[in-house]
Amino acid sequence: MQTADEQLKVEYEKEARQLDEDFLLNQMEADEAENSEGEEEDIYVTKIYFCSRTHSQLSQFVGEVLKSPYSHTVRSVSLGSRQNMCINGDVNRLKSLTLINDRCKELQKNSSKKSTSETGKRRKQGGCCPYYNQSRIRHLTERALLEVKDIEDLVKTGKKVKACPYYAARRSVPASQLVVLPYNTLLHNSTRKASGIQLKDNIVIIDEAHNLLETISNIHSVEVFESQLVQARSQLEQYRDKYRSRLLPLNLLHVEQLINIMSEFIMYLNNEGNTKLLTVNDFLSACNLDNINFFALIRFCEKLQIARKLSGFVGHVKNKVKNDDEQCSSSAKAIETKQSGISSLLQKIKHSDTPSCHEAEIDGEEKQVREEFNVPGMSSPLYLIENLLQTLTNSDEDGRVIVKQTKKHNAEEVTSSIRYLLLNPAIYFSKLVEECRSVIIAGGTMQPVSEFKEQLFQIGQITPERILEFSCGHVISAENILPIALSHDSKGNTLDFTYQSRNNSTTLDSLSQILLEVSSCVPGGVVCFLPSYQYENVVINHLHKTGVYPKIAANKKVCFIFRIDKDDANLKKKLKNNSNTAFEFL
Repeated sequence: MQTADEQLKVEYEKEARQLDEDFLLNQMEADEAENSEGEEEDIYVTKIYFCSRTHSQLSQFVGEVLKSPYSHTVRSVSLGSRQNMCINGDVNRLKSLTLINDRCKELQKNSSKKSTSETGKRRKQGGCCPYYNQSRIRHLTERALLEVKDIEDLVKTGKKVKACPYYAARRSVPASQLVVLPYNTLLHNSTRKASGIQLKDNIVIIDEAHNLLETISNIHSVEVFESQLVQARSQLEQYRDKYRSRLLPLNLLHVEQLINIMSEFIMYLNNEGNTKLLTVNDFLSACNLDNINFFALIRFCEKLQIARKLSGFVGHVKNKVKNDDEQCSSSAKAIETKQSGISSLLQKIKHSDTPSCHEAEIDGEEKQVREEFNVPGMSSPLYLIENLLQTLTNSDEDGRVIVKQTKKHNAEEVTSSIRYLLLNPAIYFSKLVEECRSVIIAGGTMQPVSEFKEQLFQIGQITPERILEFSCGHVISAENILPIALSHDSKGNTLDFTYQSRNNSTTLDSLSQILLEVSSCVPGGVVCFLPSYQYENVVINHLHKTGVYPKIAANKKVCFIFRIDKDDANLKKKLKNNSNTAFEFL
């Protein structure tokens, strides 16, 4: 008959084996994860995808839909990130979006295992999400399709019915006719697939598209620092050493390739030199990596979710070290309470010369793991490195690699990094153009349109005849607009507002004089737009310093200088109330 200690040992070993299985690169698990959400998928209907830059702009669009005649007939859903839609307090309080995603997936996995478990026991590791309940999520999905809701409305409803709004919104996509989502969700390929967005024969509308080219470039440009490479390599080496005997030969080969790639990157960064601008092929040749099949390696990372498993492994080691520390601390306190007088003093002297009980128990491997993984708030940087490897599959003309190598000068060390800069956004936008029935790019400041045509649409089989351009009149009539461009002030000084010159006293004096003259001759209100809050403070301080501020106030019955949040819902009301007397800085 087993004693209580033996039973606890057996249960602990069983749980440890189960955790090891969770972190192993299991082909079957990856396949099941991909198909888990598609089992209940309904028939996909033709839909319109409406994208904008911020969630506030999307909420405004949903508000306009509610005012339209189609508000009671259209099936609509608003998509967002877990950071905006998660209602689990233990998850959404995490600072990093990557940590939020990792924790959500971990809880989701534990919830699925709990529902299929025969014993019905909850696992000690991680727990499960109380909002990831399939029946309640299905109920929330049906409610989301009954009436038009923005993200805030869906989150409120999710809290009422205790169901996850994030997964309810994703499951509403197949049956929706109108899908409202931010730029990044549509333009990033992996995010688009994860959200269940199908472009084939559907319509895409991109609003506020004046910065579309810049957005695509920023989404697909990536920078990895040397410290992140060192950390990811060390973590992956620990993972490989622990599971070497249980990994399939092919999976082990890919893990070794990842470690070798990071080692070559680190070695190249350690060569002292200046910043270098290289093509992808030149960079890979310089790192001796031009013989590696990056496409196969990326498929391995995506299929088996190595970054996610490594993050789980890192979190498990962190928790193990933390629990061991707490257990050791409580044991030490219990021993200390039983001692008194000289014996306690002798024991303290002994502890000062010898390692603590915890340090004596852990071996060298666990010490190294503790050092590598005890980074608060950090997930595995392998996610970032995977993105870098993905960009290195692009052709030379589509981007450049910027290598900033370590250079010590006067005891100061410059941080080394590898950055991929996308130069051709059309390679990522082409899939939208080729698959969609129609792509509509809208905005108020789209000129020159030729730039969009050249960089986004002149690809593949898109002929100029298929590209239609429509421009409507301004909301303000032409006779009420008087555009004037000033190159000099009244004294003949050149107005140079470049970053290098805009803080000069001469430039600020010229600006102050212009503002004073405008305030004296304009009968109504005046609005002055400045490029940043920092420069706004510089201008206001200079107006006070030179005595121009009270002179501007004397020209107006009321001088109201203030800072306005552009997303302020009452912005229109504030401007209207002060349109006749105010001098406003935005």
